[in-house]
Amino acid sequence: MTGDTEVLDPAPDHPPAPSRLQRPVTLRGLIAACALTAVVSCAVAMLIAAAVIGRGPAGPAGARAEAGARGPEGPVGVGAPGPRGDRGPRGRTGPTGPSGQADEESVFTAIEGDPDRLRQVANDGGPTTSDLCSQFLQSDAGTLNDIYYYGGC
Repeated sequence: MTGDTEVLDPAPDHPPAPSRLQRPVTLRGLIAACALTAVVSCAVAMLIAAAVIGRGPAGPAGARAEAGARGPEGPVGVGAPGPRGDRGPRGRTGPTGPSGQADEESVFTAIEGDPDRLRQVANDGGPTTSDLCSQFLQSDAGTLNDIYYYGGC
């Protein structure tokens, strides 16, 4: 070295930095470049198509007329109803509520409290089968509900 001038070493210890065009490209960068190219080219194609393709002239308006009279009503509610369909599947069972309790004393109290009802049951033969089935369904006891669903009510 002489003075302020510096001599460059012709063989450096490390290779020179690669230029920007010689750097490797990651897969993420390649996919992003392809996606960006596709979006831009579609946008340009749409702009060119919108500029080139024109809309034709509008056609003549159609004829307008008054609405006609209302037609006759269909056969809704006319004639006898059709046969009853099959019973559907049983729905899901809801939560079980508290069941009532009855002992001998409460039964006697009920009989003494309403003797006319007891007399009616004894004289008229009691409730009908459909009444009993309805009571089975309204009961909160699962066994009585099962009688309603599986016992043929």
